[in-house]
Amino acid sequence: NTLIDTPVAPVISGISSNSVTASWEVDKNATNYEVTLYDSLGTNIFSTNKVDGSLVKTTFSNLSAQTSYTVGIKNVYPNGASKQSPLAPFTTLKPSLTGVVTSNVSTTSVTLNWYPLPGANSYEVYRDGVLIPANQANLNSNSIFYTFTGLLRGNVYKFGVRAAYFDGTKTLSFTDLVEVNQTLLTDPNFAPISA
Repeated sequence: NTLIDTPVAPVISGISSNSVTASWEVDKNATNYEVTLYDSLGTNIFSTNKVDGSLVKTTFSNLSAQTSYTVGIKNVYPNGASKQSPLAPFTTLKPSLTGVVTSNVSTTSVTLNWYPLPGANSYEVYRDGVLIPANQANLNSNSIFYTFTGLLRGNVYKFGVRAAYFDGTKTLSFTDLVEVNQTLLTDPNFAPISA
């Protein structure tokens, strides 16, 4: 029953724009593990997850998008703990908008809908690649739809949306533009299907 002096670095998986999973080999002598999330240099601690000795993974959430971090682990024994493992580096991903669809299609208007993006500062909407001015769109961090009006009966339009957010360096960044094609009604009694 030899105690581990220095565990190997945790394995990083499931990286998203705001979360990550760290996993490791079980140590049958450990009562628990201390898994610590640091900045990219391993100097500033963001959080430490204390995990039961029978488990082999933990998830860190509420991370900043496009930010570099490191994770280390200590095995905790009844009478002490191992040294900190080497640090495993990772960088969170750029966030993306999901659930982008049209609704309420008529002969002269259509509504573009999207799921809220955690941490979004605001949203921008586009018609055929042209930005709708912010003072006209009047969108904020809680917006989940925009209705385009003054459109032409039967025409095909491309509607788009992207979110503004602050990345890990507090720089204003944008998600990729997500676009949907939509044909407007020629006859208000028949609803088309968005493509």
